[in-house]
Amino acid sequence: MLKSTFTSVGADAPTRWLGNDGFYVLFLVIAVVVVAVCIVVSTSRGGYALRAIHQDEDAAAAMGINTTVAKTAAFGVSAALTGGVGAAYAFQQQAIYPNPMFFVGVTVLMVVMVVIGGSGTVLGPIVGAVVIAFASEWLRQHYTTIHTFMLGGLIIVTVVLLPQGISTYLRDAVKTRRFSPLDNVRRYRL
Repeated sequence: MLKSTFTSVGADAPTRWLGNDGFYVLFLVIAVVVVAVCIVVSTSRGGYALRAIHQDEDAAAAMGINTTVAKTAAFGVSAALTGGVGAAYAFQQQAIYPNPMFFVGVTVLMVVMVVIGGSGTVLGPIVGAVVIAFASEWLRQHYTTIHTFMLGGLIIVTVVLLPQGISTYLRDAVKTRRFSPLDNVRRYRL
């Protein structure tokens, strides 16, 4: 009888399954690497070129930035990071099915994390992810039947009071010594 060479778990698996602690460390290392790459890119000449392209692509090209190379490099770096995270996640799950992976709620939640934390910064999406994760779990434990409704309300209130995101709001508030969320709403004329 022929033995399958594609066993993903058990003693015959080509790679040992890491367990919960091992995967926690693996994903923590991947998160640190992704943040480090984001910091390096955002403070490099290429990062400044990407910001210029974001503001006005024609003006950036007129200043001598090769927009095609910059955008292709950004696409390649983001694809490599996403591929690494996806490979680690597939290794952890052992089986991947398209329905839960392409659920629109996951994409919406990622965008909400960036908006809540503050887009355009490295720290913003991290803050947004931590806030949404803790708020979601706390609401799920304490308000089991209406936690989704309450999380949606919390997101709406945060976006109305802090349209620039938590990290940008805190940075601006410390600089100007104006911590009132209502002053912030007036400043952004919402």
